[in-house]
Amino acid sequence: MSKEDIEWRYIWKECVDAGQKSILLKDENLEKFFPQLYKEYGDDKMITFEKAITFECLGKIYKANELYKQSCDEENGLPVEHWRKRARYYSERNTANLVNYTDYFQKQWNVYFNLHTYAFLHPHIRYLAISSVSRVNNEPEMAVVIFRTCLEICLELYWSLSIEKNDFYLREKVNTVFSGKVDNKLEKAMNTILNEGNLAAHPFKKIKFEKGQNQQSRNKPPKTNRTKEKPFKYENTDISKILDAFDNVMKYCNSQAEKTGKSILCRDLEILF
Repeated sequence: MSKEDIEWRYIWKECVDAGQKSILLKDENLEKFFPQLYKEYGDDKMITFEKAITFECLGKIYKANELYKQSCDEENGLPVEHWRKRARYYSERNTANLVNYTDYFQKQWNVYFNLHTYAFLHPHIRYLAISSVSRVNNEPEMAVVIFRTCLEICLELYWSLSIEKNDFYLREKVNTVFSGKVDNKLEKAMNTILNEGNLAAHPFKKIKFEKGQNQQSRNKPPKTNRTKEKPFKYENTDISKILDAFDNVMKYCNSQAEKTGKSILCRDLEILF
Protein backbone atom coordinates (compact mmCIF):
# COMPACT_ATOMS: atom_id res chain seq x y z
CA MET A 1 0.00 0.00 0.00
CA SER A 2 1.43 3.38 -1.00
CA LYS A 3 2.00 6.29 1.34
CA GLU A 4 -0.88 8.11 -0.37
CA ASP A 5 -3.25 5.18 0.27
CA ILE A 6 -2.23 5.01 3.93
CA GLU A 7 -2.80 8.76 4.39
CA TRP A 8 -6.12 8.63 2.52
CA ARG A 9 -7.42 5.78 4.68
CA TYR A 10 -6.30 7.57 7.83
CA ILE A 11 -8.18 10.72 6.80
CA TRP A 12 -11.22 8.63 5.91
CA LYS A 13 -11.22 6.94 9.31
CA GLU A 14 -11.04 10.30 11.06
CA CYS A 15 -13.98 11.47 8.96
CA VAL A 16 -16.01 8.38 9.87
CA ASP A 17 -15.23 8.91 13.57
CA ALA A 18 -16.15 12.61 13.36
CA GLY A 19 -19.48 11.63 11.87
CA GLN A 20 -20.11 9.09 14.61
CA LYS A 21 -19.43 11.65 17.34
CA SER A 22 -21.73 14.16 15.64
CA ILE A 23 -24.56 11.63 15.35
CA LEU A 24 -24.23 10.50 18.96
CA LEU A 25 -24.15 14.05 20.30
CA LYS A 26 -26.80 15.25 17.79
CA ASP A 27 -24.50 18.08 16.81
CA GLU A 28 -26.69 19.19 13.90
CA ASN A 29 -24.43 22.06 12.88
CA LEU A 30 -21.44 19.72 12.76
CA GLU A 31 -19.29 22.58 14.00
CA LYS A 32 -17.61 20.59 16.73
CA PHE A 33 -15.64 17.93 14.83
CA PHE A 34 -15.48 18.43 11.05
CA PRO A 35 -13.88 21.93 11.14
CA GLN A 36 -10.88 20.37 12.87
CA LEU A 37 -10.44 18.02 9.91
CA TYR A 38 -10.66 20.83 7.35
CA LYS A 39 -8.10 22.77 9.37
CA GLU A 40 -5.70 19.83 9.39
CA TYR A 41 -6.22 18.43 5.86
CA GLY A 42 -7.59 21.34 3.85
CA ASP A 43 -10.54 21.07 1.47
CA ASP A 44 -10.39 17.29 1.10
CA LYS A 45 -13.62 16.14 -0.52
CA MET A 46 -13.68 12.92 1.50
CA ILE A 47 -14.34 15.16 4.51
CA THR A 48 -17.17 16.80 2.56
CA PHE A 49 -18.60 13.43 1.53
CA GLU A 50 -18.62 11.99 5.04
CA LYS A 51 -20.01 15.25 6.41
CA ALA A 52 -22.85 14.94 3.88
CA ILE A 53 -23.61 11.40 5.07
CA THR A 54 -23.62 12.64 8.66
CA PHE A 55 -26.07 15.42 7.79
CA GLU A 56 -28.37 12.84 6.21
CA CYS A 57 -28.09 10.57 9.27
CA LEU A 58 -29.24 13.57 11.33
CA GLY A 59 -32.19 14.16 9.01
CA LYS A 60 -30.74 17.26 7.33
CA ILE A 61 -31.41 16.12 3.77
CA TYR A 62 -31.14 19.52 2.08
CA LYS A 63 -27.74 20.26 3.62
CA ALA A 64 -26.60 16.73 2.84
CA ASN A 65 -27.54 17.08 -0.84
CA GLU A 66 -25.58 20.32 -1.14
CA LEU A 67 -22.44 18.53 0.05
CA TYR A 68 -23.13 15.41 -2.04
CA LYS A 69 -23.23 17.63 -5.13
CA GLN A 70 -19.91 19.19 -4.18
CA SER A 71 -18.43 15.75 -3.67
CA CYS A 72 -19.53 14.42 -7.08
CA ASP A 73 -18.49 17.48 -9.08
CA GLU A 74 -16.42 16.27 -12.05
CA GLU A 75 -13.80 18.99 -11.74
CA ASN A 76 -13.61 19.83 -8.05
CA GLY A 77 -15.16 16.83 -6.32
CA LEU A 78 -13.74 13.55 -5.08
CA PRO A 79 -10.58 12.69 -7.04
CA VAL A 80 -11.64 9.11 -7.87
CA GLU A 81 -14.47 8.59 -10.38
CA HIS A 82 -16.18 5.66 -8.64
CA TRP A 83 -16.35 7.67 -5.42
CA ARG A 84 -17.91 10.58 -7.33
CA LYS A 85 -20.49 8.10 -8.64
CA ARG A 86 -21.31 7.08 -5.08
CA ALA A 87 -21.78 10.69 -4.00
CA ARG A 88 -23.94 11.30 -7.09
CA TYR A 89 -26.11 8.31 -6.21
CA TYR A 90 -26.73 9.66 -2.71
CA SER A 91 -27.63 13.08 -4.09
CA GLU A 92 -30.15 11.51 -6.48
CA ARG A 93 -31.64 8.53 -4.66
CA ASN A 94 -34.44 10.47 -2.95
CA THR A 95 -35.17 12.82 -5.83
CA ALA A 96 -34.85 10.94 -9.13
CA ASN A 97 -35.58 7.74 -10.97
CA LEU A 98 -32.39 5.76 -10.48
CA VAL A 99 -32.27 4.15 -13.90
CA ASN A 100 -28.53 4.69 -14.22
CA TYR A 101 -27.67 2.45 -11.25
CA THR A 102 -27.83 -1.31 -11.08
CA ASP A 103 -29.71 -3.04 -8.26
CA TYR A 104 -26.40 -4.38 -7.00
CA PHE A 105 -24.84 -0.90 -6.88
CA GLN A 106 -27.84 0.42 -4.95
CA LYS A 107 -27.74 -2.50 -2.54
CA GLN A 108 -24.05 -1.97 -1.74
CA TRP A 109 -24.33 1.77 -1.16
CA ASN A 110 -27.59 1.62 0.76
CA VAL A 111 -25.93 -0.79 3.20
CA TYR A 112 -22.88 1.49 3.31
CA PHE A 113 -25.15 4.34 4.39
CA ASN A 114 -27.07 2.18 6.88
CA LEU A 115 -23.85 1.28 8.67
CA HIS A 116 -23.20 4.97 9.29
CA THR A 117 -26.50 5.14 11.18
CA TYR A 118 -25.39 2.40 13.59
CA ALA A 119 -23.63 4.95 15.73
CA PHE A 120 -23.51 2.92 18.96
CA LEU A 121 -21.15 0.33 17.50
CA HIS A 122 -17.59 0.61 18.74
CA PRO A 123 -15.70 2.94 16.34
CA HIS A 124 -13.28 0.18 15.35
CA ILE A 125 -16.09 -2.22 14.41
CA ARG A 126 -18.04 0.52 12.67
CA TYR A 127 -15.07 1.58 10.56
CA LEU A 128 -14.21 -2.02 9.66
CA ALA A 129 -17.81 -2.59 8.59
CA ILE A 130 -18.06 0.61 6.54
CA SER A 131 -14.65 0.12 4.95
CA SER A 132 -15.24 -3.52 4.00
CA VAL A 133 -18.64 -2.79 2.44
CA SER A 134 -17.07 0.00 0.36
CA ARG A 135 -14.78 -2.50 -1.37
CA VAL A 136 -16.78 -5.71 -1.27
CA ASN A 137 -17.15 -5.73 -5.06
CA ASN A 138 -13.36 -5.46 -5.58
CA GLU A 139 -12.11 -7.62 -2.70
CA PRO A 140 -15.06 -9.86 -1.76
CA GLU A 141 -13.15 -12.58 0.10
CA MET A 142 -11.42 -10.08 2.36
CA ALA A 143 -14.63 -8.12 2.95
CA VAL A 144 -16.68 -11.21 3.82
CA VAL A 145 -14.03 -12.41 6.28
CA ILE A 146 -14.13 -8.95 7.91
CA PHE A 147 -17.93 -9.19 8.16
CA ARG A 148 -17.44 -12.36 10.19
CA THR A 149 -14.75 -10.65 12.30
CA CYS A 150 -17.10 -7.75 13.08
CA LEU A 151 -19.67 -10.21 14.43
CA GLU A 152 -17.03 -11.93 16.55
CA ILE A 153 -15.78 -8.67 18.07
CA CYS A 154 -19.37 -7.61 18.81
CA LEU A 155 -19.92 -10.83 20.74
CA GLU A 156 -16.82 -10.18 22.83
CA LEU A 157 -17.79 -6.56 23.55
CA TYR A 158 -21.54 -6.69 24.00
CA TRP A 159 -22.28 -10.23 25.16
CA SER A 160 -19.13 -10.80 27.28
CA LEU A 161 -18.18 -14.14 25.75
CA SER A 162 -14.63 -15.03 26.70
CA ILE A 163 -12.41 -17.11 24.43
CA GLU A 164 -11.15 -18.78 27.60
CA LYS A 165 -14.48 -20.58 27.98
CA ASN A 166 -15.70 -23.62 26.08
CA ASP A 167 -17.40 -21.36 23.53
CA PHE A 168 -14.11 -20.64 21.76
CA TYR A 169 -15.53 -21.22 18.31
CA LEU A 170 -17.71 -18.50 16.86
CA ARG A 171 -20.52 -20.86 15.91
CA GLU A 172 -20.75 -22.07 19.51
CA LYS A 173 -20.85 -18.48 20.73
CA VAL A 174 -23.63 -17.60 18.32
CA ASN A 175 -25.62 -20.66 19.31
CA THR A 176 -25.12 -19.84 22.98
CA VAL A 177 -26.34 -16.26 22.65
CA PHE A 178 -28.98 -16.38 19.94
CA SER A 179 -30.48 -19.87 19.77
CA GLY A 180 -34.22 -19.52 20.32
CA LYS A 181 -33.84 -15.85 21.28
CA VAL A 182 -34.01 -14.07 17.92
CA ASP A 183 -36.41 -14.28 14.99
CA ASN A 184 -35.75 -16.65 12.10
CA LYS A 185 -34.63 -13.87 9.74
CA LEU A 186 -31.92 -12.69 12.12
CA GLU A 187 -30.82 -16.22 12.97
CA LYS A 188 -30.50 -16.95 9.25
CA ALA A 189 -28.49 -13.74 8.78
CA MET A 190 -26.13 -14.73 11.60
CA ASN A 191 -25.53 -18.11 10.01
CA THR A 192 -24.99 -16.53 6.60
CA ILE A 193 -22.20 -14.35 8.01
CA LEU A 194 -20.71 -17.35 9.81
CA ASN A 195 -20.83 -19.70 6.85
CA GLU A 196 -19.76 -17.20 4.20
CA GLY A 197 -16.95 -15.88 6.40
CA ASN A 198 -15.63 -19.38 6.93
CA LEU A 199 -15.95 -20.20 3.24
CA ALA A 200 -14.17 -17.01 2.18
CA ALA A 201 -11.30 -17.73 4.56
CA HIS A 202 -11.07 -21.43 3.62
CA PRO A 203 -12.74 -21.78 0.21
CA PHE A 204 -11.46 -25.26 -0.58
CA LYS A 205 -11.94 -28.43 1.41
CA LYS A 206 -8.87 -30.21 2.66
CA ILE A 207 -7.93 -33.04 0.36
CA LYS A 208 -6.55 -36.19 1.88
CA PHE A 209 -3.31 -37.32 0.30
CA GLU A 210 -3.91 -40.67 -1.36
CA LYS A 211 -1.22 -43.18 -2.26
CA GLY A 212 0.06 -42.57 -5.77
CA GLN A 213 -1.08 -38.96 -5.97
CA ASN A 214 1.47 -36.31 -6.76
CA GLN A 215 1.60 -32.94 -5.02
CA GLN A 216 0.00 -31.11 -7.94
CA SER A 217 -3.07 -33.35 -8.14
CA ARG A 218 -3.43 -33.39 -4.37
CA ASN A 219 -3.57 -29.60 -4.14
CA LYS A 220 -6.01 -29.09 -6.99
CA PRO A 221 -9.18 -27.65 -5.39
CA PRO A 222 -12.49 -29.44 -5.89
CA LYS A 223 -15.02 -27.67 -8.09
CA THR A 224 -18.19 -26.43 -6.42
CA ASN A 225 -21.11 -24.30 -7.53
CA ARG A 226 -19.20 -21.27 -6.22
CA THR A 227 -15.87 -21.96 -7.92
CA LYS A 228 -14.42 -22.84 -11.28
CA GLU A 229 -10.73 -22.72 -10.51
CA LYS A 230 -8.93 -20.30 -8.26
CA PRO A 231 -9.61 -17.50 -7.47
CA PHE A 232 -12.77 -17.89 -5.41
CA LYS A 233 -15.79 -16.70 -7.39
CA TYR A 234 -18.68 -14.51 -6.22
CA GLU A 235 -21.68 -13.47 -8.26
CA ASN A 236 -23.48 -10.21 -7.56
CA THR A 237 -26.44 -12.20 -6.22
CA ASP A 238 -24.13 -13.87 -3.68
CA ILE A 239 -22.79 -10.53 -2.47
CA SER A 240 -26.28 -9.00 -2.30
CA LYS A 241 -27.44 -11.83 -0.05
CA ILE A 242 -24.39 -11.43 2.18
CA LEU A 243 -24.81 -7.64 2.35
CA ASP A 244 -28.43 -8.03 3.47
CA ALA A 245 -27.35 -10.46 6.17
CA PHE A 246 -24.50 -8.24 7.36
CA ASP A 247 -26.79 -5.21 7.53
CA ASN A 248 -29.28 -7.11 9.69
CA VAL A 249 -26.56 -8.46 11.97
CA MET A 250 -24.89 -5.08 12.51
CA LYS A 251 -28.26 -3.41 13.12
CA TYR A 252 -28.96 -5.93 15.88
CA CYS A 253 -25.47 -5.57 17.35
CA ASN A 254 -25.93 -1.79 17.35
CA SER A 255 -29.12 -2.13 19.41
CA GLN A 256 -27.23 -4.29 21.90
CA ALA A 257 -24.33 -1.84 21.93
CA GLU A 258 -26.72 0.98 22.81
CA LYS A 259 -27.76 -0.98 25.91
CA THR A 260 -24.37 -2.20 27.08
CA GLY A 261 -21.52 -0.41 25.36
CA LYS A 262 -21.81 3.28 26.19
CA SER A 263 -18.89 3.34 28.63
CA ILE A 264 -16.58 1.69 26.08
CA LEU A 265 -17.81 4.02 23.36
CA CYS A 266 -17.36 7.18 25.42
CA ARG A 267 -13.84 6.23 26.40
CA ASP A 268 -12.62 5.33 22.93
CA LEU A 269 -14.31 8.23 21.14
CA GLU A 270 -13.29 10.60 23.96
CA ILE A 271 -16.79 12.06 24.24
CA LEU A 272 -19.36 12.49 26.98
CA PHE A 273 -23.09 11.94 26.61
